[in-house]
Amino acid sequence: MDLVKYAIISMVLFVLVFSVSTPIFATDSPLRIPEDRLGQTIDAYVEEHKSTTAAVSIAVFTKDNVLFEDAYGYVNIEEEIENNADTVIEWGSITKLLVWVSIMQLVEEGKIDLNEDIRTYLPNDFLSKLKYDDPVTMIHLMNHNAGWQEVILGMVVIEGVKTMELGDALQAMEPVQVYRPGEYTAYSNYGAALAGYIVEQVTGKPFSDYVYENIFIPLGIKHTALKPDWSDNQWVKDRGGQLVRYTTDLQNLGTQPFQTPLYPCGQATGTISDLRKFAMALLPDENGGTVLFGKTEALAALYAPSSYFPDGKTARFCHGFWALVGCRGFVIGHAGNTTACSSMLAIDPIAGVGAVVMTNQQQEGIFNYRLLYKILGEKERLGGGSFTEEDISGVYTPSQNIYKGTLKIIRIFQTTPVFRNDEGFLYNPIGGAAFEYVAPGEYNILMGDRIMPAYAEFDQAGKVVKLSITPMDFIPTSWGKIIFDIASLLFLAIAGLYGLATLMVMLIRKIRKRQQLMGGLRVAVCGSAFAALINSVILLSLAIVIVQGVLFIFFALMSVVCVPVMLFRAIRLELSKKQKCMLTVTSAVGLVTAFNIIYWQLWMFWV
Repeated sequence: MDLVKYAIISMVLFVLVFSVSTPIFATDSPLRIPEDRLGQTIDAYVEEHKSTTAAVSIAVFTKDNVLFEDAYGYVNIEEEIENNADTVIEWGSITKLLVWVSIMQLVEEGKIDLNEDIRTYLPNDFLSKLKYDDPVTMIHLMNHNAGWQEVILGMVVIEGVKTMELGDALQAMEPVQVYRPGEYTAYSNYGAALAGYIVEQVTGKPFSDYVYENIFIPLGIKHTALKPDWSDNQWVKDRGGQLVRYTTDLQNLGTQPFQTPLYPCGQATGTISDLRKFAMALLPDENGGTVLFGKTEALAALYAPSSYFPDGKTARFCHGFWALVGCRGFVIGHAGNTTACSSMLAIDPIAGVGAVVMTNQQQEGIFNYRLLYKILGEKERLGGGSFTEEDISGVYTPSQNIYKGTLKIIRIFQTTPVFRNDEGFLYNPIGGAAFEYVAPGEYNILMGDRIMPAYAEFDQAGKVVKLSITPMDFIPTSWGKIIFDIASLLFLAIAGLYGLATLMVMLIRKIRKRQQLMGGLRVAVCGSAFAALINSVILLSLAIVIVQGVLFIFFALMSVVCVPVMLFRAIRLELSKKQKCMLTVTSAVGLVTAFNIIYWQLWMFWV
């Protein structure tokens, strides 16, 4: 039933989109650039940005023909090793499209129901941190709105470290469910990897084996590895270590690749031609089908929008594929970003064209976005109008965030303020993004090399319920809460520095053999404050959270136990004003330390 329903929706969508998209193209070519000038235009564009480019590989194609494919730049700038057709680059999150295609293949075979509770396909009690009784379905996983908080710890490990089996990794890294399913969109690597594991459970095969048998081999993909250690493709493994990774300003990040235990969400690594073969297979042939599916309805179902932006009419996700609303026409695909590689896959199934881009640069946008728009056509910018009475200024927290457990402290660093300036436009000074008005509830976010559409949902009082971009929602919060959070961390920093200063003074007094008031208790409280501060800084580097969590418990207990004992003893002594002040400040330091550990849940290492 799922397949038929979504196929019908998609057919209607095709008709509507095609009817408004046909006049977009000024030439007989389905591209924005005439085919006979495609290579020349891309060459000139790459040359224009040569000074900021490491390696970039580009392919443009139709269902049956490669219109352009070439590799530019260097995989190793320092040694002048040129990029070529055999260069392997990480797909990043484009790997997720292998998951969603696999799922839709199994839907076509009647083995998966998109609206069934996913626990139907999982071992008993596999998921232990679901907060809500509402079922989580495959559609929720595809739309990234199952409700999980972000997963950071353990997402990547250094090459050579043995990774767990997919099922074990999913259970070890299971995040807390913080939203009701369907309530907010929060891009989830965990959800995509879980969908890959469901493929394993339904088919009885490792996800990588299923992909080889049902996608790679039928498409002739021979130079792409999928497993975390690339052990499934020796050809890739032999070449992967040659790739040097760079930042956008060409700082060398080295050659060491990272592995992710949740590999279905972003581990694929291969050549530009292999990625292009996969993308070509996603375009419909003259009968509306593809080798990936047995029936034409299956591919049409894949394209059907499965979630919309708050305006209720603009597609957001199409069964795991992003609706690339920055492009003209009906363009879907996915971006990919690893620790130091960026890629993009985009197809227009109506026009029958697509493009893929691969780079060895971190968060690259000149080619992955700007060139993509140049090739496929950029959505006409209608910004510049007046916001009138519409106001989205305020402070937000991204839904893709951490709200529970030891790493909760990270959320304060993802606060997103949005202000109104003198011209009436809104901007985010921290992220360097400017907003421009398009239509009621619709905006363009101008951010570096990207123009990112955003949509707002308002309540009846005109207040923002959420501000949405494709991968996530931004949830309004109060300045009071943000100021309170910042103040609490500031007081922790002051308490820690005071603790350090006190320990140094006490050490000097110890060396000089001078008497110290309640020396042991003060050392315990001040030492805990300073150690808690240092432990918090280390935590932000994502060190061993279990060890840090246990230490935080110890530091909090020291403060909670020592401060009352110290105050009780002080009552029984005759003290000078200076001594009373010293003990009062020390007590406050202990309470601030304990409060921060409890408030930020720094002790909850198991969440």
